[in-house]
This record gives sequence, C-alpha cells and structure tokens, in this order.
Amino acid sequence: QSKSRSYPGRLYRRVNRLLEEPAFKRWAEKVVRQRNRIVCKMQNKYWRTTHKNGVELPKSAKHALEIDRRNGDRCWRDAICKEMNKACW
Repeated sequence: QSKSRSYPGRLYRRVNRLLEEPAFKRWAEKVVRQRNRIVCKMQNKYWRTTHKNGVELPKSAKHALEIDRRNGDRCWRDAICKEMNKACW
C-alpha cells in the first residue's frame, strides 16, 4: 500500500532530477530519518503496551480468541465481528 502511494512521488523526483539537487537531497534525507525515528518509537510502544485500564490487549485476532477462551466469554470475538461488519458495509 505504501509503495503505491509513494510511486508517483518517486517517479516525479526521478523525471525532474530533483534528487540531484543538493538542497532537496539534504531535505529528503532528513525527512526519511525523522519518519523512521517516529515509526520506530510507535512500534516499540505498540509491542510494549499489553494492558489498558486493567484489560489485556490482544496483538492479533488469534490472541483475542485465546483471551476469550481463558476468560470464558466472547467479548473480543463480538468486537471483531462488529468491526468486520462495519468494514464490509
């Protein structure tokens, strides 16, 4: 998905030889480093967060169903079904 969004920009930069311009090259390198730093911080926080308000947060659908099985309820399963119905309509 990100490749399809960035492709027109990459093509434009290549056709117009913007990457050869020193100012643009310096700016582009800085922006890429900042983006990578932000993404890395967000990924670390995502994997570090396991509970919120005393509720265990699943990291996948399989993990959500495992939590339901352990708790003996269907809360996460119902939430997944509700979200999937919203996405399909």
